[in-house]
Amino acid sequence: MVRIGQPSGTKLVGPWQFVRLFLFLSLAFASSIFLHELGHHLFGVPSVLGLAENYPLVPVSQANRSTEIIGTIAGPAVNLLLTYLGLLGFKLTSERNATHKLWWHVGVANAFLTLSAAVVNLIVDLASGSRGNDLELVSTLMGLNVFLLPAVFSLLSFFPLRTFLKEFAAVRAKYGAVSALIAAWLFSGGTLKLLDSMFHIRL
Repeated sequence: MVRIGQPSGTKLVGPWQFVRLFLFLSLAFASSIFLHELGHHLFGVPSVLGLAENYPLVPVSQANRSTEIIGTIAGPAVNLLLTYLGLLGFKLTSERNATHKLWWHVGVANAFLTLSAAVVNLIVDLASGSRGNDLELVSTLMGLNVFLLPAVFSLLSFFPLRTFLKEFAAVRAKYGAVSALIAAWLFSGGTLKLLDSMFHIRL
């Protein structure tokens, strides 16, 4: 059995450890995805909020261009802010404190979300010729190079993510943990989208 805080080189074994990590990460990812969309909703143009998507009610125009820029970057900015809040809480709490693990889950989920959105979505969008990524849209609206903001957000999220993964032996383990991280990311996003489409949840 692997416990958080063990020396590096240990292995994450046993289905319960994997399932527990997966479930906590899924909850952290789902909450972070919703807060990302809430950021768009609160700071952007008038919109309807779903669990995993924000639906603008008005088109982008010259009159609301500034609001659209702020609202679009607000989503990734919320995740980046939560990354550093998680890092701060993680560093300031003792391993014996229950909130220590909570801060880790918050931080690692948001760091991974920010990095994956900046890198993976950029690659997909460039390959498909679309411009659906938040940071790309902001770059386009501001007349910036399409790689600039993804690069900035990638760097700002990469170093906290590396810290989280280095600090926790269970996540550095050879088997299971990285798979749990990726699986929770895909599962939480897919589940929220499915619930949105099945029940037409709008806030």
